[in-house]
Amino acid sequence: MKIVEETGRYNEIGQFHDARYVSASEASRRILAFDIVDNEPPVYRLEVHTEGHHTVHNRESEEMPAALREPQTKLTELFKANTTYPGAHHLRYDEFDRFFTWNRKYKVWKSRAKLRRRGTRGAGQSSAGAAVPSEYNFEGSRETIIGRMYTVSPREGERYVLRLLLLHVAGATSYADMRTVDGEERSLFRQACSRQGLLADDAD
Repeated sequence: MKIVEETGRYNEIGQFHDARYVSASEASRRILAFDIVDNEPPVYRLEVHTEGHHTVHNRESEEMPAALREPQTKLTELFKANTTYPGAHHLRYDEFDRFFTWNRKYKVWKSRAKLRRRGTRGAGQSSAGAAVPSEYNFEGSRETIIGRMYTVSPREGERYVLRLLLLHVAGATSYADMRTVDGEERSLFRQACSRQGLLADDAD
């Protein structure tokens, strides 16, 4: 064990660097800029948070604190994407990244699917000359990607049942939509889970 004389503490980082051995094969791969580690298939981490309880990163140089801006997380942008792409309403949160890619710079979901025109007439025109509505085809755009939601303890209450709903409910456009069952909006996610039979209690 190496002890730093000035502080009398164990320098774990220095010990690691001193003891590390780089073989000839690893050194050559690094010199030639080859990949050292690969992850196949890629895994996307998906945040789970209740409304207004997302993680905020703020920089001192920013004029407006990040906490005051509208949240742009993968979950909140999922709701916006479901509004923009009605054809993706069959996708759950953990399936979303197979058909969409997350743009880190602008913090939006971008569709992998191709835009197509409804109908068979060319140039996007109907028989009356009006423009034919467009839609995205998600049938052939699936990618081999794993979406992994963060683990949530049952002790966290509403956040835990929200994660449970996200594993079963597809096409939601808001938190309120997640709490809506049979056309009736519930006040708690737990009530929506119980209504859908996703939770059991001693009375069952």
